[in-house]
Amino acid sequence: MTTPKKTGTEIELHGDVFAAAAAHLADGSVPFSLPTDALLGGEGPAADMLAATSLDELDNLAAQETQPLEEYEGAKLRVLSLKVLPSSVEGGDLPFYLLASCETLSGDIVLVTIGGRTPMAYLLRRQSLGGIPMEGDRYLVFSRASKATKGGYHPWNVRVVKGDDF
Repeated sequence: MTTPKKTGTEIELHGDVFAAAAAHLADGSVPFSLPTDALLGGEGPAADMLAATSLDELDNLAAQETQPLEEYEGAKLRVLSLKVLPSSVEGGDLPFYLLASCETLSGDIVLVTIGGRTPMAYLLRRQSLGGIPMEGDRYLVFSRASKATKGGYHPWNVRVVKGDDF
């Protein structure tokens, strides 16, 4: 286990960030700050939790679970933010995936993982054009193509709809 090095009013963490934090919290003698870049390169849900600035923000982050895009196929989603994260999928053809914070038609906020080329290309381009966060009554609907490719894959389609469409 890593032991935090105490330096004045903070500690310096080396090695396993979680082990160091747990050891320090058990000790409780010195306030500390966790550098978010020490965890997953400063990206992802755990890093967001470490960067929370209020208990409300932390509790909201803790309540969110990620779901794959397949769970929201056909649903209306308004994309609020995007993060590009490194992929650990063995044999995947892309080294990254997207984590999208989305609002459903009912107003729920959900975290969606997206790995398909077409949805990723659309969302990354939309973001580069200033279209994220999405505003107004426009939503995205993601669906699988009914016809498979020669390799047996059903590509994703992206459609922009208004809140009251279909």
